[in-house]
Amino acid sequence: HVDIAFSGHEQVYARTYPLYNNEKVDGASQGTIYVTAGKSGTKAYQSSKAKPWDEVYNPLDEPIYLTVEVKHSSMEVKVFTGQGSVIDDWRIEKLSE
Repeated sequence: HVDIAFSGHEQVYARTYPLYNNEKVDGASQGTIYVTAGKSGTKAYQSSKAKPWDEVYNPLDEPIYLTVEVKHSSMEVKVFTGQGSVIDDWRIEKLSE
């Protein structure tokens, strides 16, 4: 099981709901959150659209960066524009098994 999968290359920022078998589930413990963290250059796709599985979607007009902070049983991800504005801030909690 993978809680989060990070990828890039697309010129958008997108974060899915937790998914399992192409279906939305209640949390990262039951599925995987897919993050597409794109836009480091000047290219942009004007026709790009959010998909039904996207919880957060942002077609970008400027570069972005992510920070990931892991503490004990939680992980927080913050996504910033190149100018420093926050466009997403989320966390997952891992419970002891």
